[in-house]
Amino acid sequence: MTTGDLVGCHERTLAGLLNAGVRAVRVVGGAGAGKTRLVRELVRTARRRHLPAIAARGTDTGRTVPFGVLRDAVDKAGADAPNPAAQNAFLLLRAVFHSFLDPGHDTSALVDAERHRLYRTVGDLVAAIARPAGLVLVLDDAHLADSGSLELLGHLLRHAPDVDLLLVTAHPPGAEPAAFATAEVVELDPADAAPARIEPADLRVAQAVAVLCATAPRLVAAVAETTLHEARAALVRLAARGVLTTDGGTLDYAQAGLRRSVYESTDPEWRRRAHDRAARALGDEGAPITVRAHHVARAARPGNLTAAADLTAAADAASRVAPVVALHWLEVAADLLPRHTPARLRVLRKLVAVSQAAGRPHEHRRAVRDMLTSTPADRAEIALRCSLADRAQGRHADANALLEQELRNPVSSRDRVLLDLGLAADPTAGTGRADEAVSAARALGDDGVLAMALGVRLLKPPYDLALLTEAGVLADNQPDCPIEALLWLARAEIMLERPADAVRHVDRALPAARNTGRGDLLTHLWQARGEALEHLGRLGEANECYIDAEEAAALPDTPEIRSPALAGQARIAVWRGEVPEGLRLAEAAVAVNPGRPARFALALAQLHADDPDGCVAQLLTTDGSLNLSMIDPLSTVEWCALLALADGARHHTADASRWANYARTLAQGFQAGLRQACARIASVGVLRFTDPAEAAAEAVGAAEAFEQLGDTIHAGRTRLLAAALFRQADRTTRERQERDRAQALLEACDPGLYERLAGTWAPAHDHGLTDRERAVLTVLAEGLTADAIARRMDISPRTVHRHLQHLYRKLGTTDRLSTVLRAQSLGLLTDVSTVLNC
Repeated sequence: MTTGDLVGCHERTLAGLLNAGVRAVRVVGGAGAGKTRLVRELVRTARRRHLPAIAARGTDTGRTVPFGVLRDAVDKAGADAPNPAAQNAFLLLRAVFHSFLDPGHDTSALVDAERHRLYRTVGDLVAAIARPAGLVLVLDDAHLADSGSLELLGHLLRHAPDVDLLLVTAHPPGAEPAAFATAEVVELDPADAAPARIEPADLRVAQAVAVLCATAPRLVAAVAETTLHEARAALVRLAARGVLTTDGGTLDYAQAGLRRSVYESTDPEWRRRAHDRAARALGDEGAPITVRAHHVARAARPGNLTAAADLTAAADAASRVAPVVALHWLEVAADLLPRHTPARLRVLRKLVAVSQAAGRPHEHRRAVRDMLTSTPADRAEIALRCSLADRAQGRHADANALLEQELRNPVSSRDRVLLDLGLAADPTAGTGRADEAVSAARALGDDGVLAMALGVRLLKPPYDLALLTEAGVLADNQPDCPIEALLWLARAEIMLERPADAVRHVDRALPAARNTGRGDLLTHLWQARGEALEHLGRLGEANECYIDAEEAAALPDTPEIRSPALAGQARIAVWRGEVPEGLRLAEAAVAVNPGRPARFALALAQLHADDPDGCVAQLLTTDGSLNLSMIDPLSTVEWCALLALADGARHHTADASRWANYARTLAQGFQAGLRQACARIASVGVLRFTDPAEAAAEAVGAAEAFEQLGDTIHAGRTRLLAAALFRQADRTTRERQERDRAQALLEACDPGLYERLAGTWAPAHDHGLTDRERAVLTVLAEGLTADAIARRMDISPRTVHRHLQHLYRKLGTTDRLSTVLRAQSLGLLTDVSTVLNC
């Protein structure tokens, strides 16, 4: 496709934008193919249609400025606002993007792991601009855009606002931004047009523009070392020859490839000095260090302490919203400073933190190794923290190698205990190693180290309630308790059925993590808080924690952290009766990382979606056994309960009994509470069709246990299950009592929850039919096709066919006609007089 072919279809492209939601398009072509002309024409067409348009372009200098390309584009686009609300949104966007340019002017409490919250705000402002007509956002030379802008646009695509928004990027082949990898693609034909010619008299000004990536005459004159009059005249001549263009609204190189060619053709020493002149000229203009940093770095030589300090300041300004940019400046600053100096060690500490926030594990480990060669006094803490970061992302071998290397060096008793407890934190390490770490910490007499050692030990079997109580008292009496110790303590309290204490300890750890710059722990703390709140039935708050954890983990792309957060959201959706949404989220969690939380969440959603076969397939290996190596002993009881319910629904009574017996055996080793309740629910899976009265009694016992633990959501759902079982056993009084209690519990969790859940996830009436299967059977008897049934019940045809297969199996039939006739003979269809089109 040629550029001319595309320019003629802009009106149709924009007409298709209306009512199209959020769309992403990539325009791909080599130098001179016409990418810039195409996207600029798209912007002009949008403005002719009175659509707001934001036109951004990446540059070499802007790629290291936080939100550099978006900041400049929003500054120019405010005049296109179609209404007062959009004008206000443009003003707020400008304020947001400019607030992170200067480290001295930003007073927000945002830390790097919370930048997704900033992106949410930007998304709201973008939506305000796009209403009601829509918005076009174009990013030319996207491969030169700053990481903050690209990350923000990626978040906008993952969490698309409910508006019409067209996002268009243009870039050379093979340079697509990761956030736009799945966008629609428009490929342009290669071009053979010769580049514009630069006359020798104008070459120095052209080179100055290439250095600056800007055409402000005063700056160009300073860099080219010429007069302001001569600079202006040369810029006019360059524009007349097509070297520069005003198509984008400001004077700029017509082709990015030509700018690079001019830049690279300059003498290296002249280029270095030109960058130095550019940095000084920008400083004279009052430009913040984040804008000057590109030139400072290009001009600096090793040993330039002033340049290193400037780059560190630029990194500080960028670290919370663009850690990739901060990482780059800190690496340059570290290379400028002499090795083994306090100044370089300070830079390396910052480098370790931002490399982790940026999701760059290789750079993180390199910075840690570099820092350890400087033999800092806290090298054991550094190694421990790095090892825990590796463990959080599943890199246990790397974590162990680092800790063992440190142990080979002479270390103090305290440092040895810290390194040993880091090794004990390996999930495959035995309990004995954790016990040794606890004993050594006791002998050391350091409460902070002991709190951490107890935290590691509490997460390993056998689970010791006395140690849990000791750890809780120790943490509560220690004002400066290590944040890791509070996190591990909270995780243990969740496992050992003390969710209220877990919330209290996480709520103490969260502000401590923010105040001390420990953004690396925030995602884990949000996840732990979500799990504790989920057990307490505070579903809305729990879901917010999971959303925070998932969005924060998505930015540095850490699947080992993101997947459990998605799984948490999936469980909340199931508890709320939003099963299709639970399925979607659980499938997304498995796609990100098919670990234990994701698979359990998907199995749970499948069971509630009347797909017990899928549930069992998720929980078992191909040979039909549990993979106990991936499940901790406490979670195994919950898996067995889910398997018993699923096999019971499949009428595989023997398998259901096997899982129920296994659950009871395991539960005997734990305190009375959650696991015993899960074991009783497993028994429901066995008894629900053969002895509903006994199954109801088991459900009531489980509900009482859940209530004693404060697990409101599970208590309410289990009361609802007991009510359905009592109904099946013709004990209407008990059914009514259980429903009343279920309603009180569920409404306390989430207003309206009882109405959404009543009649769902209940044992069937005769022949094991669920309520949903009975509903399908009733509509089937009216003679409707599968597609018509799907429309009537607002479900997919695929779900209808799955329900039909369940009906055939449970009623012993093979087609729809025999199924309806069989149901009539059993009294399951008492109001049907005729059967049509079966």
